[in-house]
Amino acid sequence: MIRRLPWTFLCLALLGLAALLPRSASADVIDYDPRSDQVPQILSPEDMDRYQALRGAPVRRHGVLDVSPGGQHAVLSMGGNLEVYDVASRARVSTISLAGLGLSSGLHWTSPTRALALTAQSFNDRRTPWRYYRSDFDIAAGTMVTQSIQIDDKVLRGATLNAVLSGGTPAETPDGKRWIFGLGQPGGGLLDDLTVEVERPSYDGRTEEELALLGEQQEPYVILQQAITLLAVSIDDGSVIEVATVPAGTNPNVALGTAAMRPGHAEAAFVTYVNLPWAGEVINGRSNRGGGMPNSYWNVQENLGRIPESENFHITQTQLHIVDLGSGDETIVENADHTPGKFSGIVWTADGEHLFVEVATPSILAGREHPIYEYSAGVALQRYTPAGAYQDTWARVGMDASSTAFFPTEGTKALVLYGMNTTRHLAIVDLADAAAEPEPVYQGDDMLLGFAYRDGSLAAGLTSAVDPGETWLGKQPAGGGAAELAVLTDLNAAARAVSHIAYAPFSYTSSAGYALGGIYIYPAEWGGPPSEPKPAVVWQQGGPGGQIYNMWGTSVESPYSLLPNFGIPVIMVNGAGRTSNGQQFYSDMADGTNFGQRDIRDVKEAVDHLIGLGWVKADAVGVTGCSYGGYFTLQSLVTYPNTYAAGNSQCSLNDMFYEFNFGWSPFLAYLLGDTPTGNPEEYVKDSPTYNANKIEVPLLQFHGTSDFLFFEQITNIHDQVAMNGVASRFFRPIGYGHGIGGIGGVPNAGADGQKFAFQLQLDWFRTHLGVQSALAFDDAAVAAYRYGRWLNGVEMGRSPVPGPVAPEVR
Repeated sequence: MIRRLPWTFLCLALLGLAALLPRSASADVIDYDPRSDQVPQILSPEDMDRYQALRGAPVRRHGVLDVSPGGQHAVLSMGGNLEVYDVASRARVSTISLAGLGLSSGLHWTSPTRALALTAQSFNDRRTPWRYYRSDFDIAAGTMVTQSIQIDDKVLRGATLNAVLSGGTPAETPDGKRWIFGLGQPGGGLLDDLTVEVERPSYDGRTEEELALLGEQQEPYVILQQAITLLAVSIDDGSVIEVATVPAGTNPNVALGTAAMRPGHAEAAFVTYVNLPWAGEVINGRSNRGGGMPNSYWNVQENLGRIPESENFHITQTQLHIVDLGSGDETIVENADHTPGKFSGIVWTADGEHLFVEVATPSILAGREHPIYEYSAGVALQRYTPAGAYQDTWARVGMDASSTAFFPTEGTKALVLYGMNTTRHLAIVDLADAAAEPEPVYQGDDMLLGFAYRDGSLAAGLTSAVDPGETWLGKQPAGGGAAELAVLTDLNAAARAVSHIAYAPFSYTSSAGYALGGIYIYPAEWGGPPSEPKPAVVWQQGGPGGQIYNMWGTSVESPYSLLPNFGIPVIMVNGAGRTSNGQQFYSDMADGTNFGQRDIRDVKEAVDHLIGLGWVKADAVGVTGCSYGGYFTLQSLVTYPNTYAAGNSQCSLNDMFYEFNFGWSPFLAYLLGDTPTGNPEEYVKDSPTYNANKIEVPLLQFHGTSDFLFFEQITNIHDQVAMNGVASRFFRPIGYGHGIGGIGGVPNAGADGQKFAFQLQLDWFRTHLGVQSALAFDDAAVAAYRYGRWLNGVEMGRSPVPGPVAPEVR
């Protein structure tokens, strides 16, 4: 027995190795467990050094807080300090330590150099009351004087301060007091105990940090279980005024977030509306697996355009409230009397003479009988008298996407922030005269992050795909026009030193008649777009919805600052369904049967345009993206096999039947215009899973085993592509969720997973776009990697560390 053991082991090893070897030279599945596996080195040492330098370069940015009255000073924040700069000279005026306190409101200016704000000391235990202070700042002297105040115990507590206090700029009433808004009830307590939260659906693959940087965090739907009170909270002494009741069933964040004081008056306005339970986890008392909803569920029917506006809860249970804080008199304006549009925000003009109500304009889509509000098309402003009488509506094409925001400046004018192709622009508009031409404030191609504007001075964070970004300061010329900006900071010199890329804007007219613009990112050493066609990769962001921005990205999900540093240009452009080019452009994705067709075509036409310019090699175009971007990748390969030479889909939406039945049913109803039982042919047409037999070019897929989009379907797409006789590779990292991020309790899982995946991504595009002649991670290397896992017991389903492991299925 002892003598036969080595032979037995050898036989088993040979059998195991034979089972692990790829069945063909064109297909493999690569499992990676960060708890036990080592990341192989696929690229050259020089490539890996460059990758580590790009990924490891720290990215730092100031917070842009405000510009002082008169526009002389800009106030920034960093590291627990306020930093004050002269806008004209860019010289630092002062640095003010916040002494461990956090700003809990905006700055209320009492002179061009003095301001006050509510500050607070927070505690990790949300049941411990926060300590509040009124802080007075002298930005010229660089001083802060704090005075402890006792906030009335009616004010609720929340997970964050801004969950229960508005955090806006304090408003001054005629009695000289300064106020922000809060939520409360007798005896205070926790807001969490009074609400339920429902996850907001999204196929956006961006991280929470990326969304926070842009102010685009996807907050959950919150539903009050009992009525509470909207309060005006004094930052002078902590006293409160009970403004009005926030009814049960409504979203308290809406009342708090929209509440605004009429300038120069003790009057306030706010909006209330209901949030309908969105996830179908429990319907009529029964568990609904996966959260899907029946066809007859109200949310599904609304998104199919089958609910008349007169019966639509988004309209019938939405109200505008106008309250006199002195008398307590409340005027309620019913949204149902002022359609189309759902009340969603408040904008008082700076002179206090006009009340504008932001309204979400409905989606009016071909094939839908009634307007849709769950996924509204854009925004407009309805004008009311301060007493609540409707006057007219302000709207402007191009400034009407749902991401548009308005900030009162002086008189009846407002600063408007709006999407424009791959960036955001700023302009001054006159809300009293919709026909008046906007005055530009920022019109550049770099992406506008945080900003502050006052009296012709602009402080702005700017970034791009070639620069992590810095803070810029400038003033508008005396004769008008966009602010003339100059860079203030040099925080990210280290990243710029290791990145050697540039970008060129381009524009084209789509076949649908839109003037669209994108950017082409390329190695800086070329000195400009190439004089002869080069390979390139199209990148598409998660979504649908949102906007693709020209900003720094060094992950496999957003590789547009990585790939060009390795010689492969990247193309970024928004297609239909984005908020980049007005509300109709957004609606066009879901109009009729456009989804999965029109959005794909818009971007393909950008590729055609760049081929026509001679920048892009017609037979060497790749495509990649995560989540909806992964869907875009697969659907592009299915739809335009002669346009794309290789693909890399990641964390991909892929099966519309599955998503409707077990996922976000109303969203699928909105996008496709019907249900799987009502129009199964459309669901097949728009599902890459059922069209994988049409994929004719090499496909690399990334998909974690813990993604809410099931990896088993991706395995089948991989297998089908291989059966098509095309190179197919599936990187299936174990325990990773939606995108290759961190895993709780597993050190460096995010960084290691990214390093493995990027090597595969770059290797794939180099090979299949003709940049290099052969895969570095070829069949032999894959076999060696999997044999190493087998030796550790992983490939046979035995994990060397505790926890679940997905066994190798090959």
